[in-house]
Amino acid sequence: MKTGTILSRVLIGLVVIGTVLSTFFIVKAAYQQRLGPALDPVPPTAVPTNVPLIAAATSIPTSEPVVSMPTPTAVQTTTCGETGSWNLLILGVDTVVLRGDRGADLTRMMRLDFPNGKVTIYTFPRELWVNTSGLGLTNPTIDATELGTVFYEALLRSHQTTQRNAMVDGTNATARMLSWNFSLRTDHYMTVDVSQAPAMIDAIGGVPITQTAMRFLRIAYHDYQGVVLDAKGEASLLHDLGEGEALILRNHGLLTVGATVGEAFNWMHRLELSCRSQLAAMATGAKLNAVPADVLEKTYLNYQPRTRRPYGVMEWPALLRMLDRIDPGFRG
Repeated sequence: MKTGTILSRVLIGLVVIGTVLSTFFIVKAAYQQRLGPALDPVPPTAVPTNVPLIAAATSIPTSEPVVSMPTPTAVQTTTCGETGSWNLLILGVDTVVLRGDRGADLTRMMRLDFPNGKVTIYTFPRELWVNTSGLGLTNPTIDATELGTVFYEALLRSHQTTQRNAMVDGTNATARMLSWNFSLRTDHYMTVDVSQAPAMIDAIGGVPITQTAMRFLRIAYHDYQGVVLDAKGEASLLHDLGEGEALILRNHGLLTVGATVGEAFNWMHRLELSCRSQLAAMATGAKLNAVPADVLEKTYLNYQPRTRRPYGVMEWPALLRMLDRIDPGFRG
């Protein structure tokens, strides 16, 4: 019984060993197979031993001297007088505190490669989450936030006494954030505050290039006379406003009125929208398409009272409902 058991175990062991060895050789043979056809070897070119690699010195005429030619040097061309590269940070920001989406709506890094005459633009989404732990955004501390809000958070914490210098602080914080998160240096920057669009339109005058702007075809202007603190200044404003609903205050801003708060808001919103549209169109440098005078007049009349429902009747209640959803306590 014991002998049979021993023999059976020996046979089983021999079978296992044989299986392992056969598997090994099969796998070895498989891995030795080529994955593809071998490259055709290129035989080296034979050089005859009876041909000298360098011609004999007697082949050069001795009667004429050998003239050495100077090695030409490459002349480096410049573009705009520059020979290197710049990284130009471009920010389009909104510093008005009352707006919903505060910060930088546009963040671009433009790389100007002057030697090669090449421009590369990198675009950064506003909602991109970035590390801000080293920017000094305290009270409260912000260690990470959306890329577009970095400018506004730094602007909000700035101790500068002027809006311009506070914007510089916001721009510097954005530049440091881009360096830490994306290893991009900033050599120069351009920051445009789009909330100043009305003041820019004040400087250049309104151009009715959109349907909304045609609503303000006969808008009035008021020359800046200082801070209005007395009845004289009030009378001057009323005189320039006349029977209209909107007034551009030169060197100051915009003023709108209405029979209701919703109507006055509608006039202001549409006037600012017209200013933004005009600046965006003029920034392209393209020739603006002029609208015929008769079309301008007809469109203007379509916006006047008694030709349509009063402004603000539908949109103002909707805006109030939106505010109730965002912050129900705003009415208090």
